[in-house]
Amino acid sequence: MQFFIYCRKSSEDSNRQVQSISDQKRILSELALIRGFKIVKIFEESASAKAPGRPKFNDMMDRIEQGEADGLLCWKLDRLARNPVCGGRVGWLLNQGVIKQIVTPERDYFPQDNVLMMTLEFGMAHEFINSLSKNVRRGLDSKVLKGWFPGIPPLGYKNDLENHTIVPDEDRWDMVRKMWDMLLGGKYYPTKIVNIANSEWGFRTKRRRKIGGNPMSESVIYKMFQNPFYYGFFELKGELHQGNHKPMITKEEFDTAQGLIGKKRIRKDKNIHFPFTGLIQCGECGCMVTAEKREMRNKTNSRVRTYTYYHCTHRRDSRREQPCSQRKHMNEKDMEDAIRALLKTIYISTPFKEWAWEILLEAGHKDEAEREANIQRLQKEVHSIEQRLDNLLQLKISTLNLDGALLNDDEYKEQKGELLKEKQDLLEHIKSSRSISKTVDAHLEVFEIASKCLTLFECGTSEEKKHLLRGILESLTLKNGTIEFKLKPPFEAIRDGLKQIEAIEKERFECLRTATEKEELSLSNSSVLVWQGLQESNPR
Repeated sequence: MQFFIYCRKSSEDSNRQVQSISDQKRILSELALIRGFKIVKIFEESASAKAPGRPKFNDMMDRIEQGEADGLLCWKLDRLARNPVCGGRVGWLLNQGVIKQIVTPERDYFPQDNVLMMTLEFGMAHEFINSLSKNVRRGLDSKVLKGWFPGIPPLGYKNDLENHTIVPDEDRWDMVRKMWDMLLGGKYYPTKIVNIANSEWGFRTKRRRKIGGNPMSESVIYKMFQNPFYYGFFELKGELHQGNHKPMITKEEFDTAQGLIGKKRIRKDKNIHFPFTGLIQCGECGCMVTAEKREMRNKTNSRVRTYTYYHCTHRRDSRREQPCSQRKHMNEKDMEDAIRALLKTIYISTPFKEWAWEILLEAGHKDEAEREANIQRLQKEVHSIEQRLDNLLQLKISTLNLDGALLNDDEYKEQKGELLKEKQDLLEHIKSSRSISKTVDAHLEVFEIASKCLTLFECGTSEEKKHLLRGILESLTLKNGTIEFKLKPPFEAIRDGLKQIEAIEKERFECLRTATEKEELSLSNSSVLVWQGLQESNPR
């Protein structure tokens, strides 16, 4: 008989799962080996079964109806379904004999069995989900009615796991209260308070299992100053509830803080779009580079001109032992000139592009037959290894009941591991060969971009310019008021090839001018250099 293995866990935290997918897969594979089942395919899915709509489960059931397998292996029946729709489909196919056997580590299910018992198990799984959901919801509602926030409290507070309440965090309470006092005093911005707390006080968020233990960010302190939790209330699903936790401030202090935040926060105009923001990083600290507009008034004629400058945001200064020293900015016009000069080094004319396409197509198709032959040879080797794996498995199964087994467990595992490793190496070679055969189209696209880069940059919108630069640049950094570029490998190859061509043209001109050489130098050598450079860059 041919079987499908189905392994599933819910989409919640893996630590809350009774049996992980890897464990299910291992145990069911060993069960199939012991009982001599032929496994057609293993389906793995991380999704809840409380409602219909699991794609891999539906695909598996469709393929069973098409006759690709006769039975199912699963950890428990509730792995297959926890809702009446999916459970009914499994029960019906088993009853009709389409599914000839369902196997779990605990028991087997056959068409001739009483399907009522299996239906009862599916119903119990569905009822368990419903009851669990209701109990959790009831518990949360009860906690809210008692005045306790059902979740992780904000900075300055912590959960009392023993009494299921919320109490002050003695390690951070005083520091958080001092932050409120600094804001209410009207002399400190929230950003300044963050820097002082992180760098001078050594403030760090509460460490939890996977998060925490980090300096406070600016977004967190703004959320903190707008959270009603600190004056004794908490917000849940848009509704304000009276809390039983200890307030840190009064309602009047909270209202005063809202007014101060509204005056101090800088609200940026979302309609302003800068063409190079989001692309450039600081060459010293790695922070993103931002832009701002400044107005300059001419003292002679009082004319006002607007300039755009780019500079480091210094976002990580509070977390660094030595803050970023970059204070120089760069004018947008100077940045455009530098980018324009870079694009000229990779720009190619339309005739050159068409000539390069011919060279690339000729070079790309030259080894295609050899690659296909190599792929076929590798596929035959993979098929041979698969046959050896099947033979090894059959040998192991046939000797299970023999006292003097020809193949013990250690030998079986060792030989199987070597064969699987060899198979994986061959599959990687096949994948690599196929990817190489697809690079010609990618190279043609690279030359298309190179032939249009100047036009796109001169006439494009801010977003089009960003898209162009993201396509051709590996990195873009600003340091000491100077922009630095790193081209992606394909465009680096084009620039190097164009330099070679320029050198050849210059040499030919000198030869003709001095009349020391009669023969003309061909450009075909440079085309080979361009192709070799692109092959090494291998754009994916």
